[in-house]
Amino acid sequence: MFEVGDIKMSDKFVNKGILDKTVEARNELQEDLVRHVGNRIDVHKDQVTIGQVIGILASEFPELVITIAEENWIRGYKQGLDDAQIADVMDPEKVDDI
Repeated sequence: MFEVGDIKMSDKFVNKGILDKTVEARNELQEDLVRHVGNRIDVHKDQVTIGQVIGILASEFPELVITIAEENWIRGYKQGLDDAQIADVMDPEKVDDI
């Protein structure tokens, strides 16, 4: 378990390496986000990480983060169901090779 801003996250499900990566702003929205996050947590803009941006977004705009998380969960669940259907019709000896 680790924290990103006010949010506790399980490192069991998260690639923490991505969260620790610094943001290289390549467009106006990214620049605005990095500037805002840097100002909120008092970090120079070259040192703002993906995890810090997510933490600030989660605490200041939870509706956005929840919507993205829900969509991701639904897609993953659907993929699992699709995989289960495929495994149902396959030769049981070949299922382990997937």
